[in-house]
Amino acid sequence: MNDKHTWKVLEIFGSIVDREILITSFVDDVLGYENKDDSSLVYFDNVSKKYLEDYIQSNSNIKKWQWSEIVEKNWMQNCHDFFKPISIKDKVYLSTVWDEDEKNNMIDIKINPALAFGTGHHETTYMMIEAMLDFDFKEKSVLDIGTGSGILSILSKRLGSNRILAIDNDHLTENNFIENLKFNHIDDVEFKIADCTSFIDYNFDIILANINRSVIVDIIPNLTSSNTLVFLSGILNSDEDLINDLLNQYNRKIQKIYRKNKWSCIVIK
Repeated sequence: MNDKHTWKVLEIFGSIVDREILITSFVDDVLGYENKDDSSLVYFDNVSKKYLEDYIQSNSNIKKWQWSEIVEKNWMQNCHDFFKPISIKDKVYLSTVWDEDEKNNMIDIKINPALAFGTGHHETTYMMIEAMLDFDFKEKSVLDIGTGSGILSILSKRLGSNRILAIDNDHLTENNFIENLKFNHIDDVEFKIADCTSFIDYNFDIILANINRSVIVDIIPNLTSSNTLVFLSGILNSDEDLINDLLNQYNRKIQKIYRKNKWSCIVIK
């Protein structure tokens, strides 16, 4: 009897910009994705192929795609092949649990990659880590929105945060999140399944939001406290003006912008 889980894989072809815009537009249904030179592999658990194909035709510049499936054991093999250790600003060393190398002079974070966002390889997570390293987290409370694998919560703890609440609307992230905390010997980070657009407790010193642009737009009205330092990632360079105009409506100002390829990470105060 085969008890391995199977995921649907949508491979889309086109320019990297068109692919990324499409992926971020249905990110709530996506478990994870991988960019290749000419295509992107997008992973789903349970989704209507017809719905996605109709959406692609009506809402994107993508003209070519194909479907396949991947079973759990093959996904884990792909993880071993794809997820290589990375160093960020020579201060954070991000690796997988099967990588035995350690960097004693750096913040060492180990994760077990799963079909969820946040491995550090994507520009949005990479820039969040870069930005976090430039600010003081000691004795600060942190809200990690769309936590995924928990990398940003783990780093917050390593940087000295005294209270961390991590939320995600995808129940599939919970086991991987808890597992990654254990790998990093952390046991005092709170995790909740919650929709950040209806979440009401934003009373934290620092808010981390590595999510898509549409959700960021939805939550900005909740970021009203000028005492809260907010990190926003998942924004395309072309959306910076839109975000800035919206922040101005709520008297929030951009303190710093990080850019990597076509992606931006915005820090507001």
